Amino acid sequence: MYLVSKMQAYVVFLLSLMLGWLMQQALMIANYINQLRLMFKAKLALLVTFAAFVVTNFFASVAHAAVPASVTTGIGDAVADVGAIGALVMGVIVAIVAFVWLKRVLSGK
Repeated sequence: MYLVSKMQAYVVFLLSLMLGWLMQQALMIANYINQLRLMFKAKLALLVTFAAFVVTNFFASVAHAAVPASVTTGIGDAVADVGAIGALVMGVIVAIVAFVWLKRVLSGK
């Protein structure tokens, strides 16, 4: 039986909240784009810009402090697990979006 510590559960909970917020923002942007009926290249440029904004904001704000080695390894293990799950979720989202775009192009809409 795999037991998850309170810290890992808290990290996963916070990451799921952030993912939910990001999805909400992406849906709001997609709705706005559909209302304006922008061309595909403009949609792609906006998506890439939003992704770059997210990556730079999440990875640029790293703080450094002296902590015990056990804490560092524990956080490192949790980050690796959450990173793998996050990459899998993002891969599924990208695959779904690509499928929808491909279906839309093939249907002629």
